[in-house]
Amino acid sequence: IPLLMHRSRTVNCQPILDHMNDKLQGWNSKIINQAGKTTQLNSVLSTMSSYHMQVLKLPDTTIHQMVQIQRNYWWNSSPHHNNKHFISWNKMRLPKRLG
Repeated sequence: IPLLMHRSRTVNCQPILDHMNDKLQGWNSKIINQAGKTTQLNSVLSTMSSYHMQVLKLPDTTIHQMVQIQRNYWWNSSPHHNNKHFISWNKMRLPKRLG
């Protein structure tokens, strides 16, 4: 949590997104199977912002960007390539007990 807060909440939350992107730079999603990607997403990326969420109310745009970073890693996508996805992200986000 930064000591000095900016008036804009999105500016305050930008280090979270930067940290997520920095963490992904070392991972190569093309050589990891989907079970390994699921473990990485659940244990690392999903928990990185949990402390910030307890202290601050994150704006919807930041939450959307966090989900987009996770979704792009899962599907091996980048902003420059348009890949086909066979399952919608809303179905992928469901808990295991719901399918």
